[in-house]
Amino acid sequence: MMELALIMLLGLVVGMLTVAFVLYWRGTRVMIADLNSRLDELAAELAEQQRGVAGLGAAVLANGTTAAADDRHGRTVATETSEAPVFGYDMAARLAAIGASETELVKACGVSAEEAALVARLHGGKHRNPGDPQP
Repeated sequence: MMELALIMLLGLVVGMLTVAFVLYWRGTRVMIADLNSRLDELAAELAEQQRGVAGLGAAVLANGTTAAADDRHGRTVATETSEAPVFGYDMAARLAAIGASETELVKACGVSAEEAALVARLHGGKHRNPGDPQP
């Protein structure tokens, strides 16, 4: 009699554990499905934003002018561009030549602060002393 009660109790516990596992497994599947759909939504949103950025870049290049930097009086200096877009050191050199600060070079060109300081020293037209030789 006692053995029968233990077997029934064990069967009840196993059944409850099985039900709990099935519910957990279904909940996990639902969460995974929700996360996958959210991931798909975010991927579509990212693709849309990338298309927008590419379109904006094309519009700037088609316009033919690029706002390069602010001069010392707060006015925007525009430079005509007829070649392909230039980034990094080439753009930093151009911006330094028209008087961009080191901070502006770091933000606009993605160079480090040390690289911006070097580019500003080498190419910065307004920062040279009159007696310094031309590079």
